Amino acid sequence: MKRVTVLTAIVFLMAWIQPVCAAIIWQAEDFEQFRFAIDDNGGSFYYSGGYFAPGSEDEEAFAYNPSQSQTDPYTSVATGNLTEFGPVPGEIQLDAMAAGPDGGINPDNGLAVQGYLEVSSTDLTAEHGIDVRQKVITFVSRQFRVDADGDYPLEALLTGTAEFNSFFQNDNYRAAFDVEGTVTLERLVPDENRTEMMDGFPLPLSLDSPSQTVDVPLIQQTGNLNDVYYQLRVRLELETELDNFWLFNFSVQGPLDTYYSLGSAAAPFRLQAVIDGEPDSDGDGVPNTADNCPDIANPDQLDGDDDGVGDVCDDCPTDPDKTDPGTCGCGAPDTDTDEDGTPDCNDGCPDDPNKTDPGTCGCGAADTDTDEDGTPDCNDECPDDPLKTVPGACDCGVAEDDTDTDEDGFINCVDAFPDDPNEWEDTDGDGSGNNEDPDDENDGMPDDWENLYGLDPLENDASEDNDGDGVVNREEYRRGTDPTDPDDFPMLINIIQTYLLLLLNDNGGGGGPEPEPDADQDGVLDAVDNCPAEPNPNQFDSDEDGHGDACDECPQDADKVSEGICGCGIPDTDADGDDTADCVDECPDDPDKTVPESCGCGIPDTDADENGILDCLELNCEELINDDCNLPAPQNLTQAIETDGIRTYVRFSWTGVTCAPLYVIRVGTVENLQDLPLGDPNYAEIVVNTTTWRANFTDADSGTYYWTVAPACSEIPPQSGAWSQEIAFEF
Repeated sequence: MKRVTVLTAIVFLMAWIQPVCAAIIWQAEDFEQFRFAIDDNGGSFYYSGGYFAPGSEDEEAFAYNPSQSQTDPYTSVATGNLTEFGPVPGEIQLDAMAAGPDGGINPDNGLAVQGYLEVSSTDLTAEHGIDVRQKVITFVSRQFRVDADGDYPLEALLTGTAEFNSFFQNDNYRAAFDVEGTVTLERLVPDENRTEMMDGFPLPLSLDSPSQTVDVPLIQQTGNLNDVYYQLRVRLELETELDNFWLFNFSVQGPLDTYYSLGSAAAPFRLQAVIDGEPDSDGDGVPNTADNCPDIANPDQLDGDDDGVGDVCDDCPTDPDKTDPGTCGCGAPDTDTDEDGTPDCNDGCPDDPNKTDPGTCGCGAADTDTDEDGTPDCNDECPDDPLKTVPGACDCGVAEDDTDTDEDGFINCVDAFPDDPNEWEDTDGDGSGNNEDPDDENDGMPDDWENLYGLDPLENDASEDNDGDGVVNREEYRRGTDPTDPDDFPMLINIIQTYLLLLLNDNGGGGGPEPEPDADQDGVLDAVDNCPAEPNPNQFDSDEDGHGDACDECPQDADKVSEGICGCGIPDTDADGDDTADCVDECPDDPDKTVPESCGCGIPDTDADENGILDCLELNCEELINDDCNLPAPQNLTQAIETDGIRTYVRFSWTGVTCAPLYVIRVGTVENLQDLPLGDPNYAEIVVNTTTWRANFTDADSGTYYWTVAPACSEIPPQSGAWSQEIAFEF
């Protein structure tokens, strides 16, 4: 329990001091191993005065490996302290230590181990013989993964001092030592329960080569979307041998120094390996998160146009708006104003989405050639006549022919009566030629009368008021007044008629009936006035509904005299009798609704059980889920490729299914994914509780992928409803 507390503190400390963007994620302690061991610390000791101690040792070891039920504390320290020659003159002391980092606290994003060996003696003479060996082995390994793909710098460092006078005279008179540091990095192969050494590892370190720094490519997932884990290990091995004693004849070969050491208690040898938590893909010393060109080395980070993209990967280093020349080149935007797929720099008609070149008709005018005669409509006065581009004498659609059958001076193509020499025109199209027709334009005024007053007998000018007296020409003709004299108008006739009626009604003053009224004083008595409250001496009634135009808000609608709710030309009917006219009633046949609302016309928007869900929309979700997850397939499947500049993702989205608590998605490299058994290697499957999911495709191979989704009612194992139509996409 004590070791767990220490490790928890370590993890908390590392998380607190790491930058937010750190990408190293250490696994729990169950994925860690260590061994701190004094393998040798002793040997044989001889004094000619009668002392011999063969095989004297002081060793100790601690280990942690969950799979072997070894659970020593991580803060353990293995020590060996051996003292000899106590009963006789002189003394020799052998000290050894092996441990992890001080206090069990590793460096940020790394591991460390330490140890030392010492041999010290006092008052040893030519009568003292020793044959001793010391050996320390200490290692730590731990698993981790990363949350960002990239090249991660790994720094290995061996520190410590050796005070050791090495020599060799013979096998029984010598002094030797060895210091070795090793750093390994292995990748755990998913689903195979094995590891494989990463390229460039193991890294050896020694007194001659105490440090190494390498860039290690690390990834989050395999191409099959499996998470990738790594195992880092540091191992330190220290060893000494001292011998001046020949056991064969108990002879001392020569003196030894009083002190030999590999490190010390105050300054032990230390081996550590640290992985930089921020990847540096291009190895320029600038982490990806701060690198303005993360894939090409540029330690100077020059950015001439201040667009946030370094010059070495900016193909337009002086254009802050572009990093690639594109179609228009640096300094010119690839704008496509008319969105026709051709940028303005190459578009002769940048505001015309249908043209990129002015062509014959110019921008904004189509070069259409309706009649396919080789002349576009913009220059063709007869755009529907493939035989003519100008009307000619006979007009478009009629072949040119100068034949004049009746020899009246008008060729047949323009002669309405080609066989009648006395007629050639029929303005009103009534079958009677103008020479014979008394009213050529059929405007209700004879041609002779129009000619008399200077009107145009070939133009329908019946509704015009040439003299501006408020009475149109046709009414002037009917009343026999001059259409060119503003002082001669029908009102005088009406006044005379009214005066005569007054005389007749007065009966010579003999007390006859009251004279008939003319309320609007327009000269038309109320009894016969189609608009008695509005002066309208002309009595015009365009829609012939009995209401004069002057007081008819809908003069062209015989069924209405006011606009009402629906306006002229539209009846104000109310088919369902709900007091809302059909023209503004979105449910004209439903007396209870004027808009469809949620349930539509004819269906009330009620909520009988007051659960917040309308009756028309409510489904029995529990029944559907319990019925083998009988839910329909999701619709509107889409996918989109996204990137954050380092990783590439594919986002899958779909429309949710009512009652579905979960969704199961399959993505693979073969078709008919829904028919494959669970665990098939050709697809990856995940259960989510949203209608979108983003998958990391950074290391995925290019090619065709397939995906499908189904509503799910349980997660493990996923119980699914109907699968959607399978979608294929290229990556």
